Amino acid sequence: MAQIDILRPHGMSEDAARRRAEDLARRLEQRRGVRWRWEGDELRLDAPNGPAKGTRGSVRVTAEAVRIRVELPLLLRAMRPVVESKLHEKLDAMLGKA
Repeated sequence: MAQIDILRPHGMSEDAARRRAEDLARRLEQRRGVRWRWEGDELRLDAPNGPAKGTRGSVRVTAEAVRIRVELPLLLRAMRPVVESKLHEKLDAMLGKA
């Protein structure tokens, strides 16, 4: 699997960053059928169906930063640069520019 690992500092409270991460997960659930759940401090995501089928990831929120890790399945490996670029765009919108 192709992996993406992004660490982005944020200047907000941990609770505010968690809320924004959860809001994003809810939108992914509605638009793409992505399942999500909190496991402690980590938001776990997976796509069981649709164009992103087999993609898994996590969002870990701390008081200082957000770390996003994504594992792309074989069929999406070639899309890694596009997916990573989109993740940076979403982080910019969610947390502000790096």
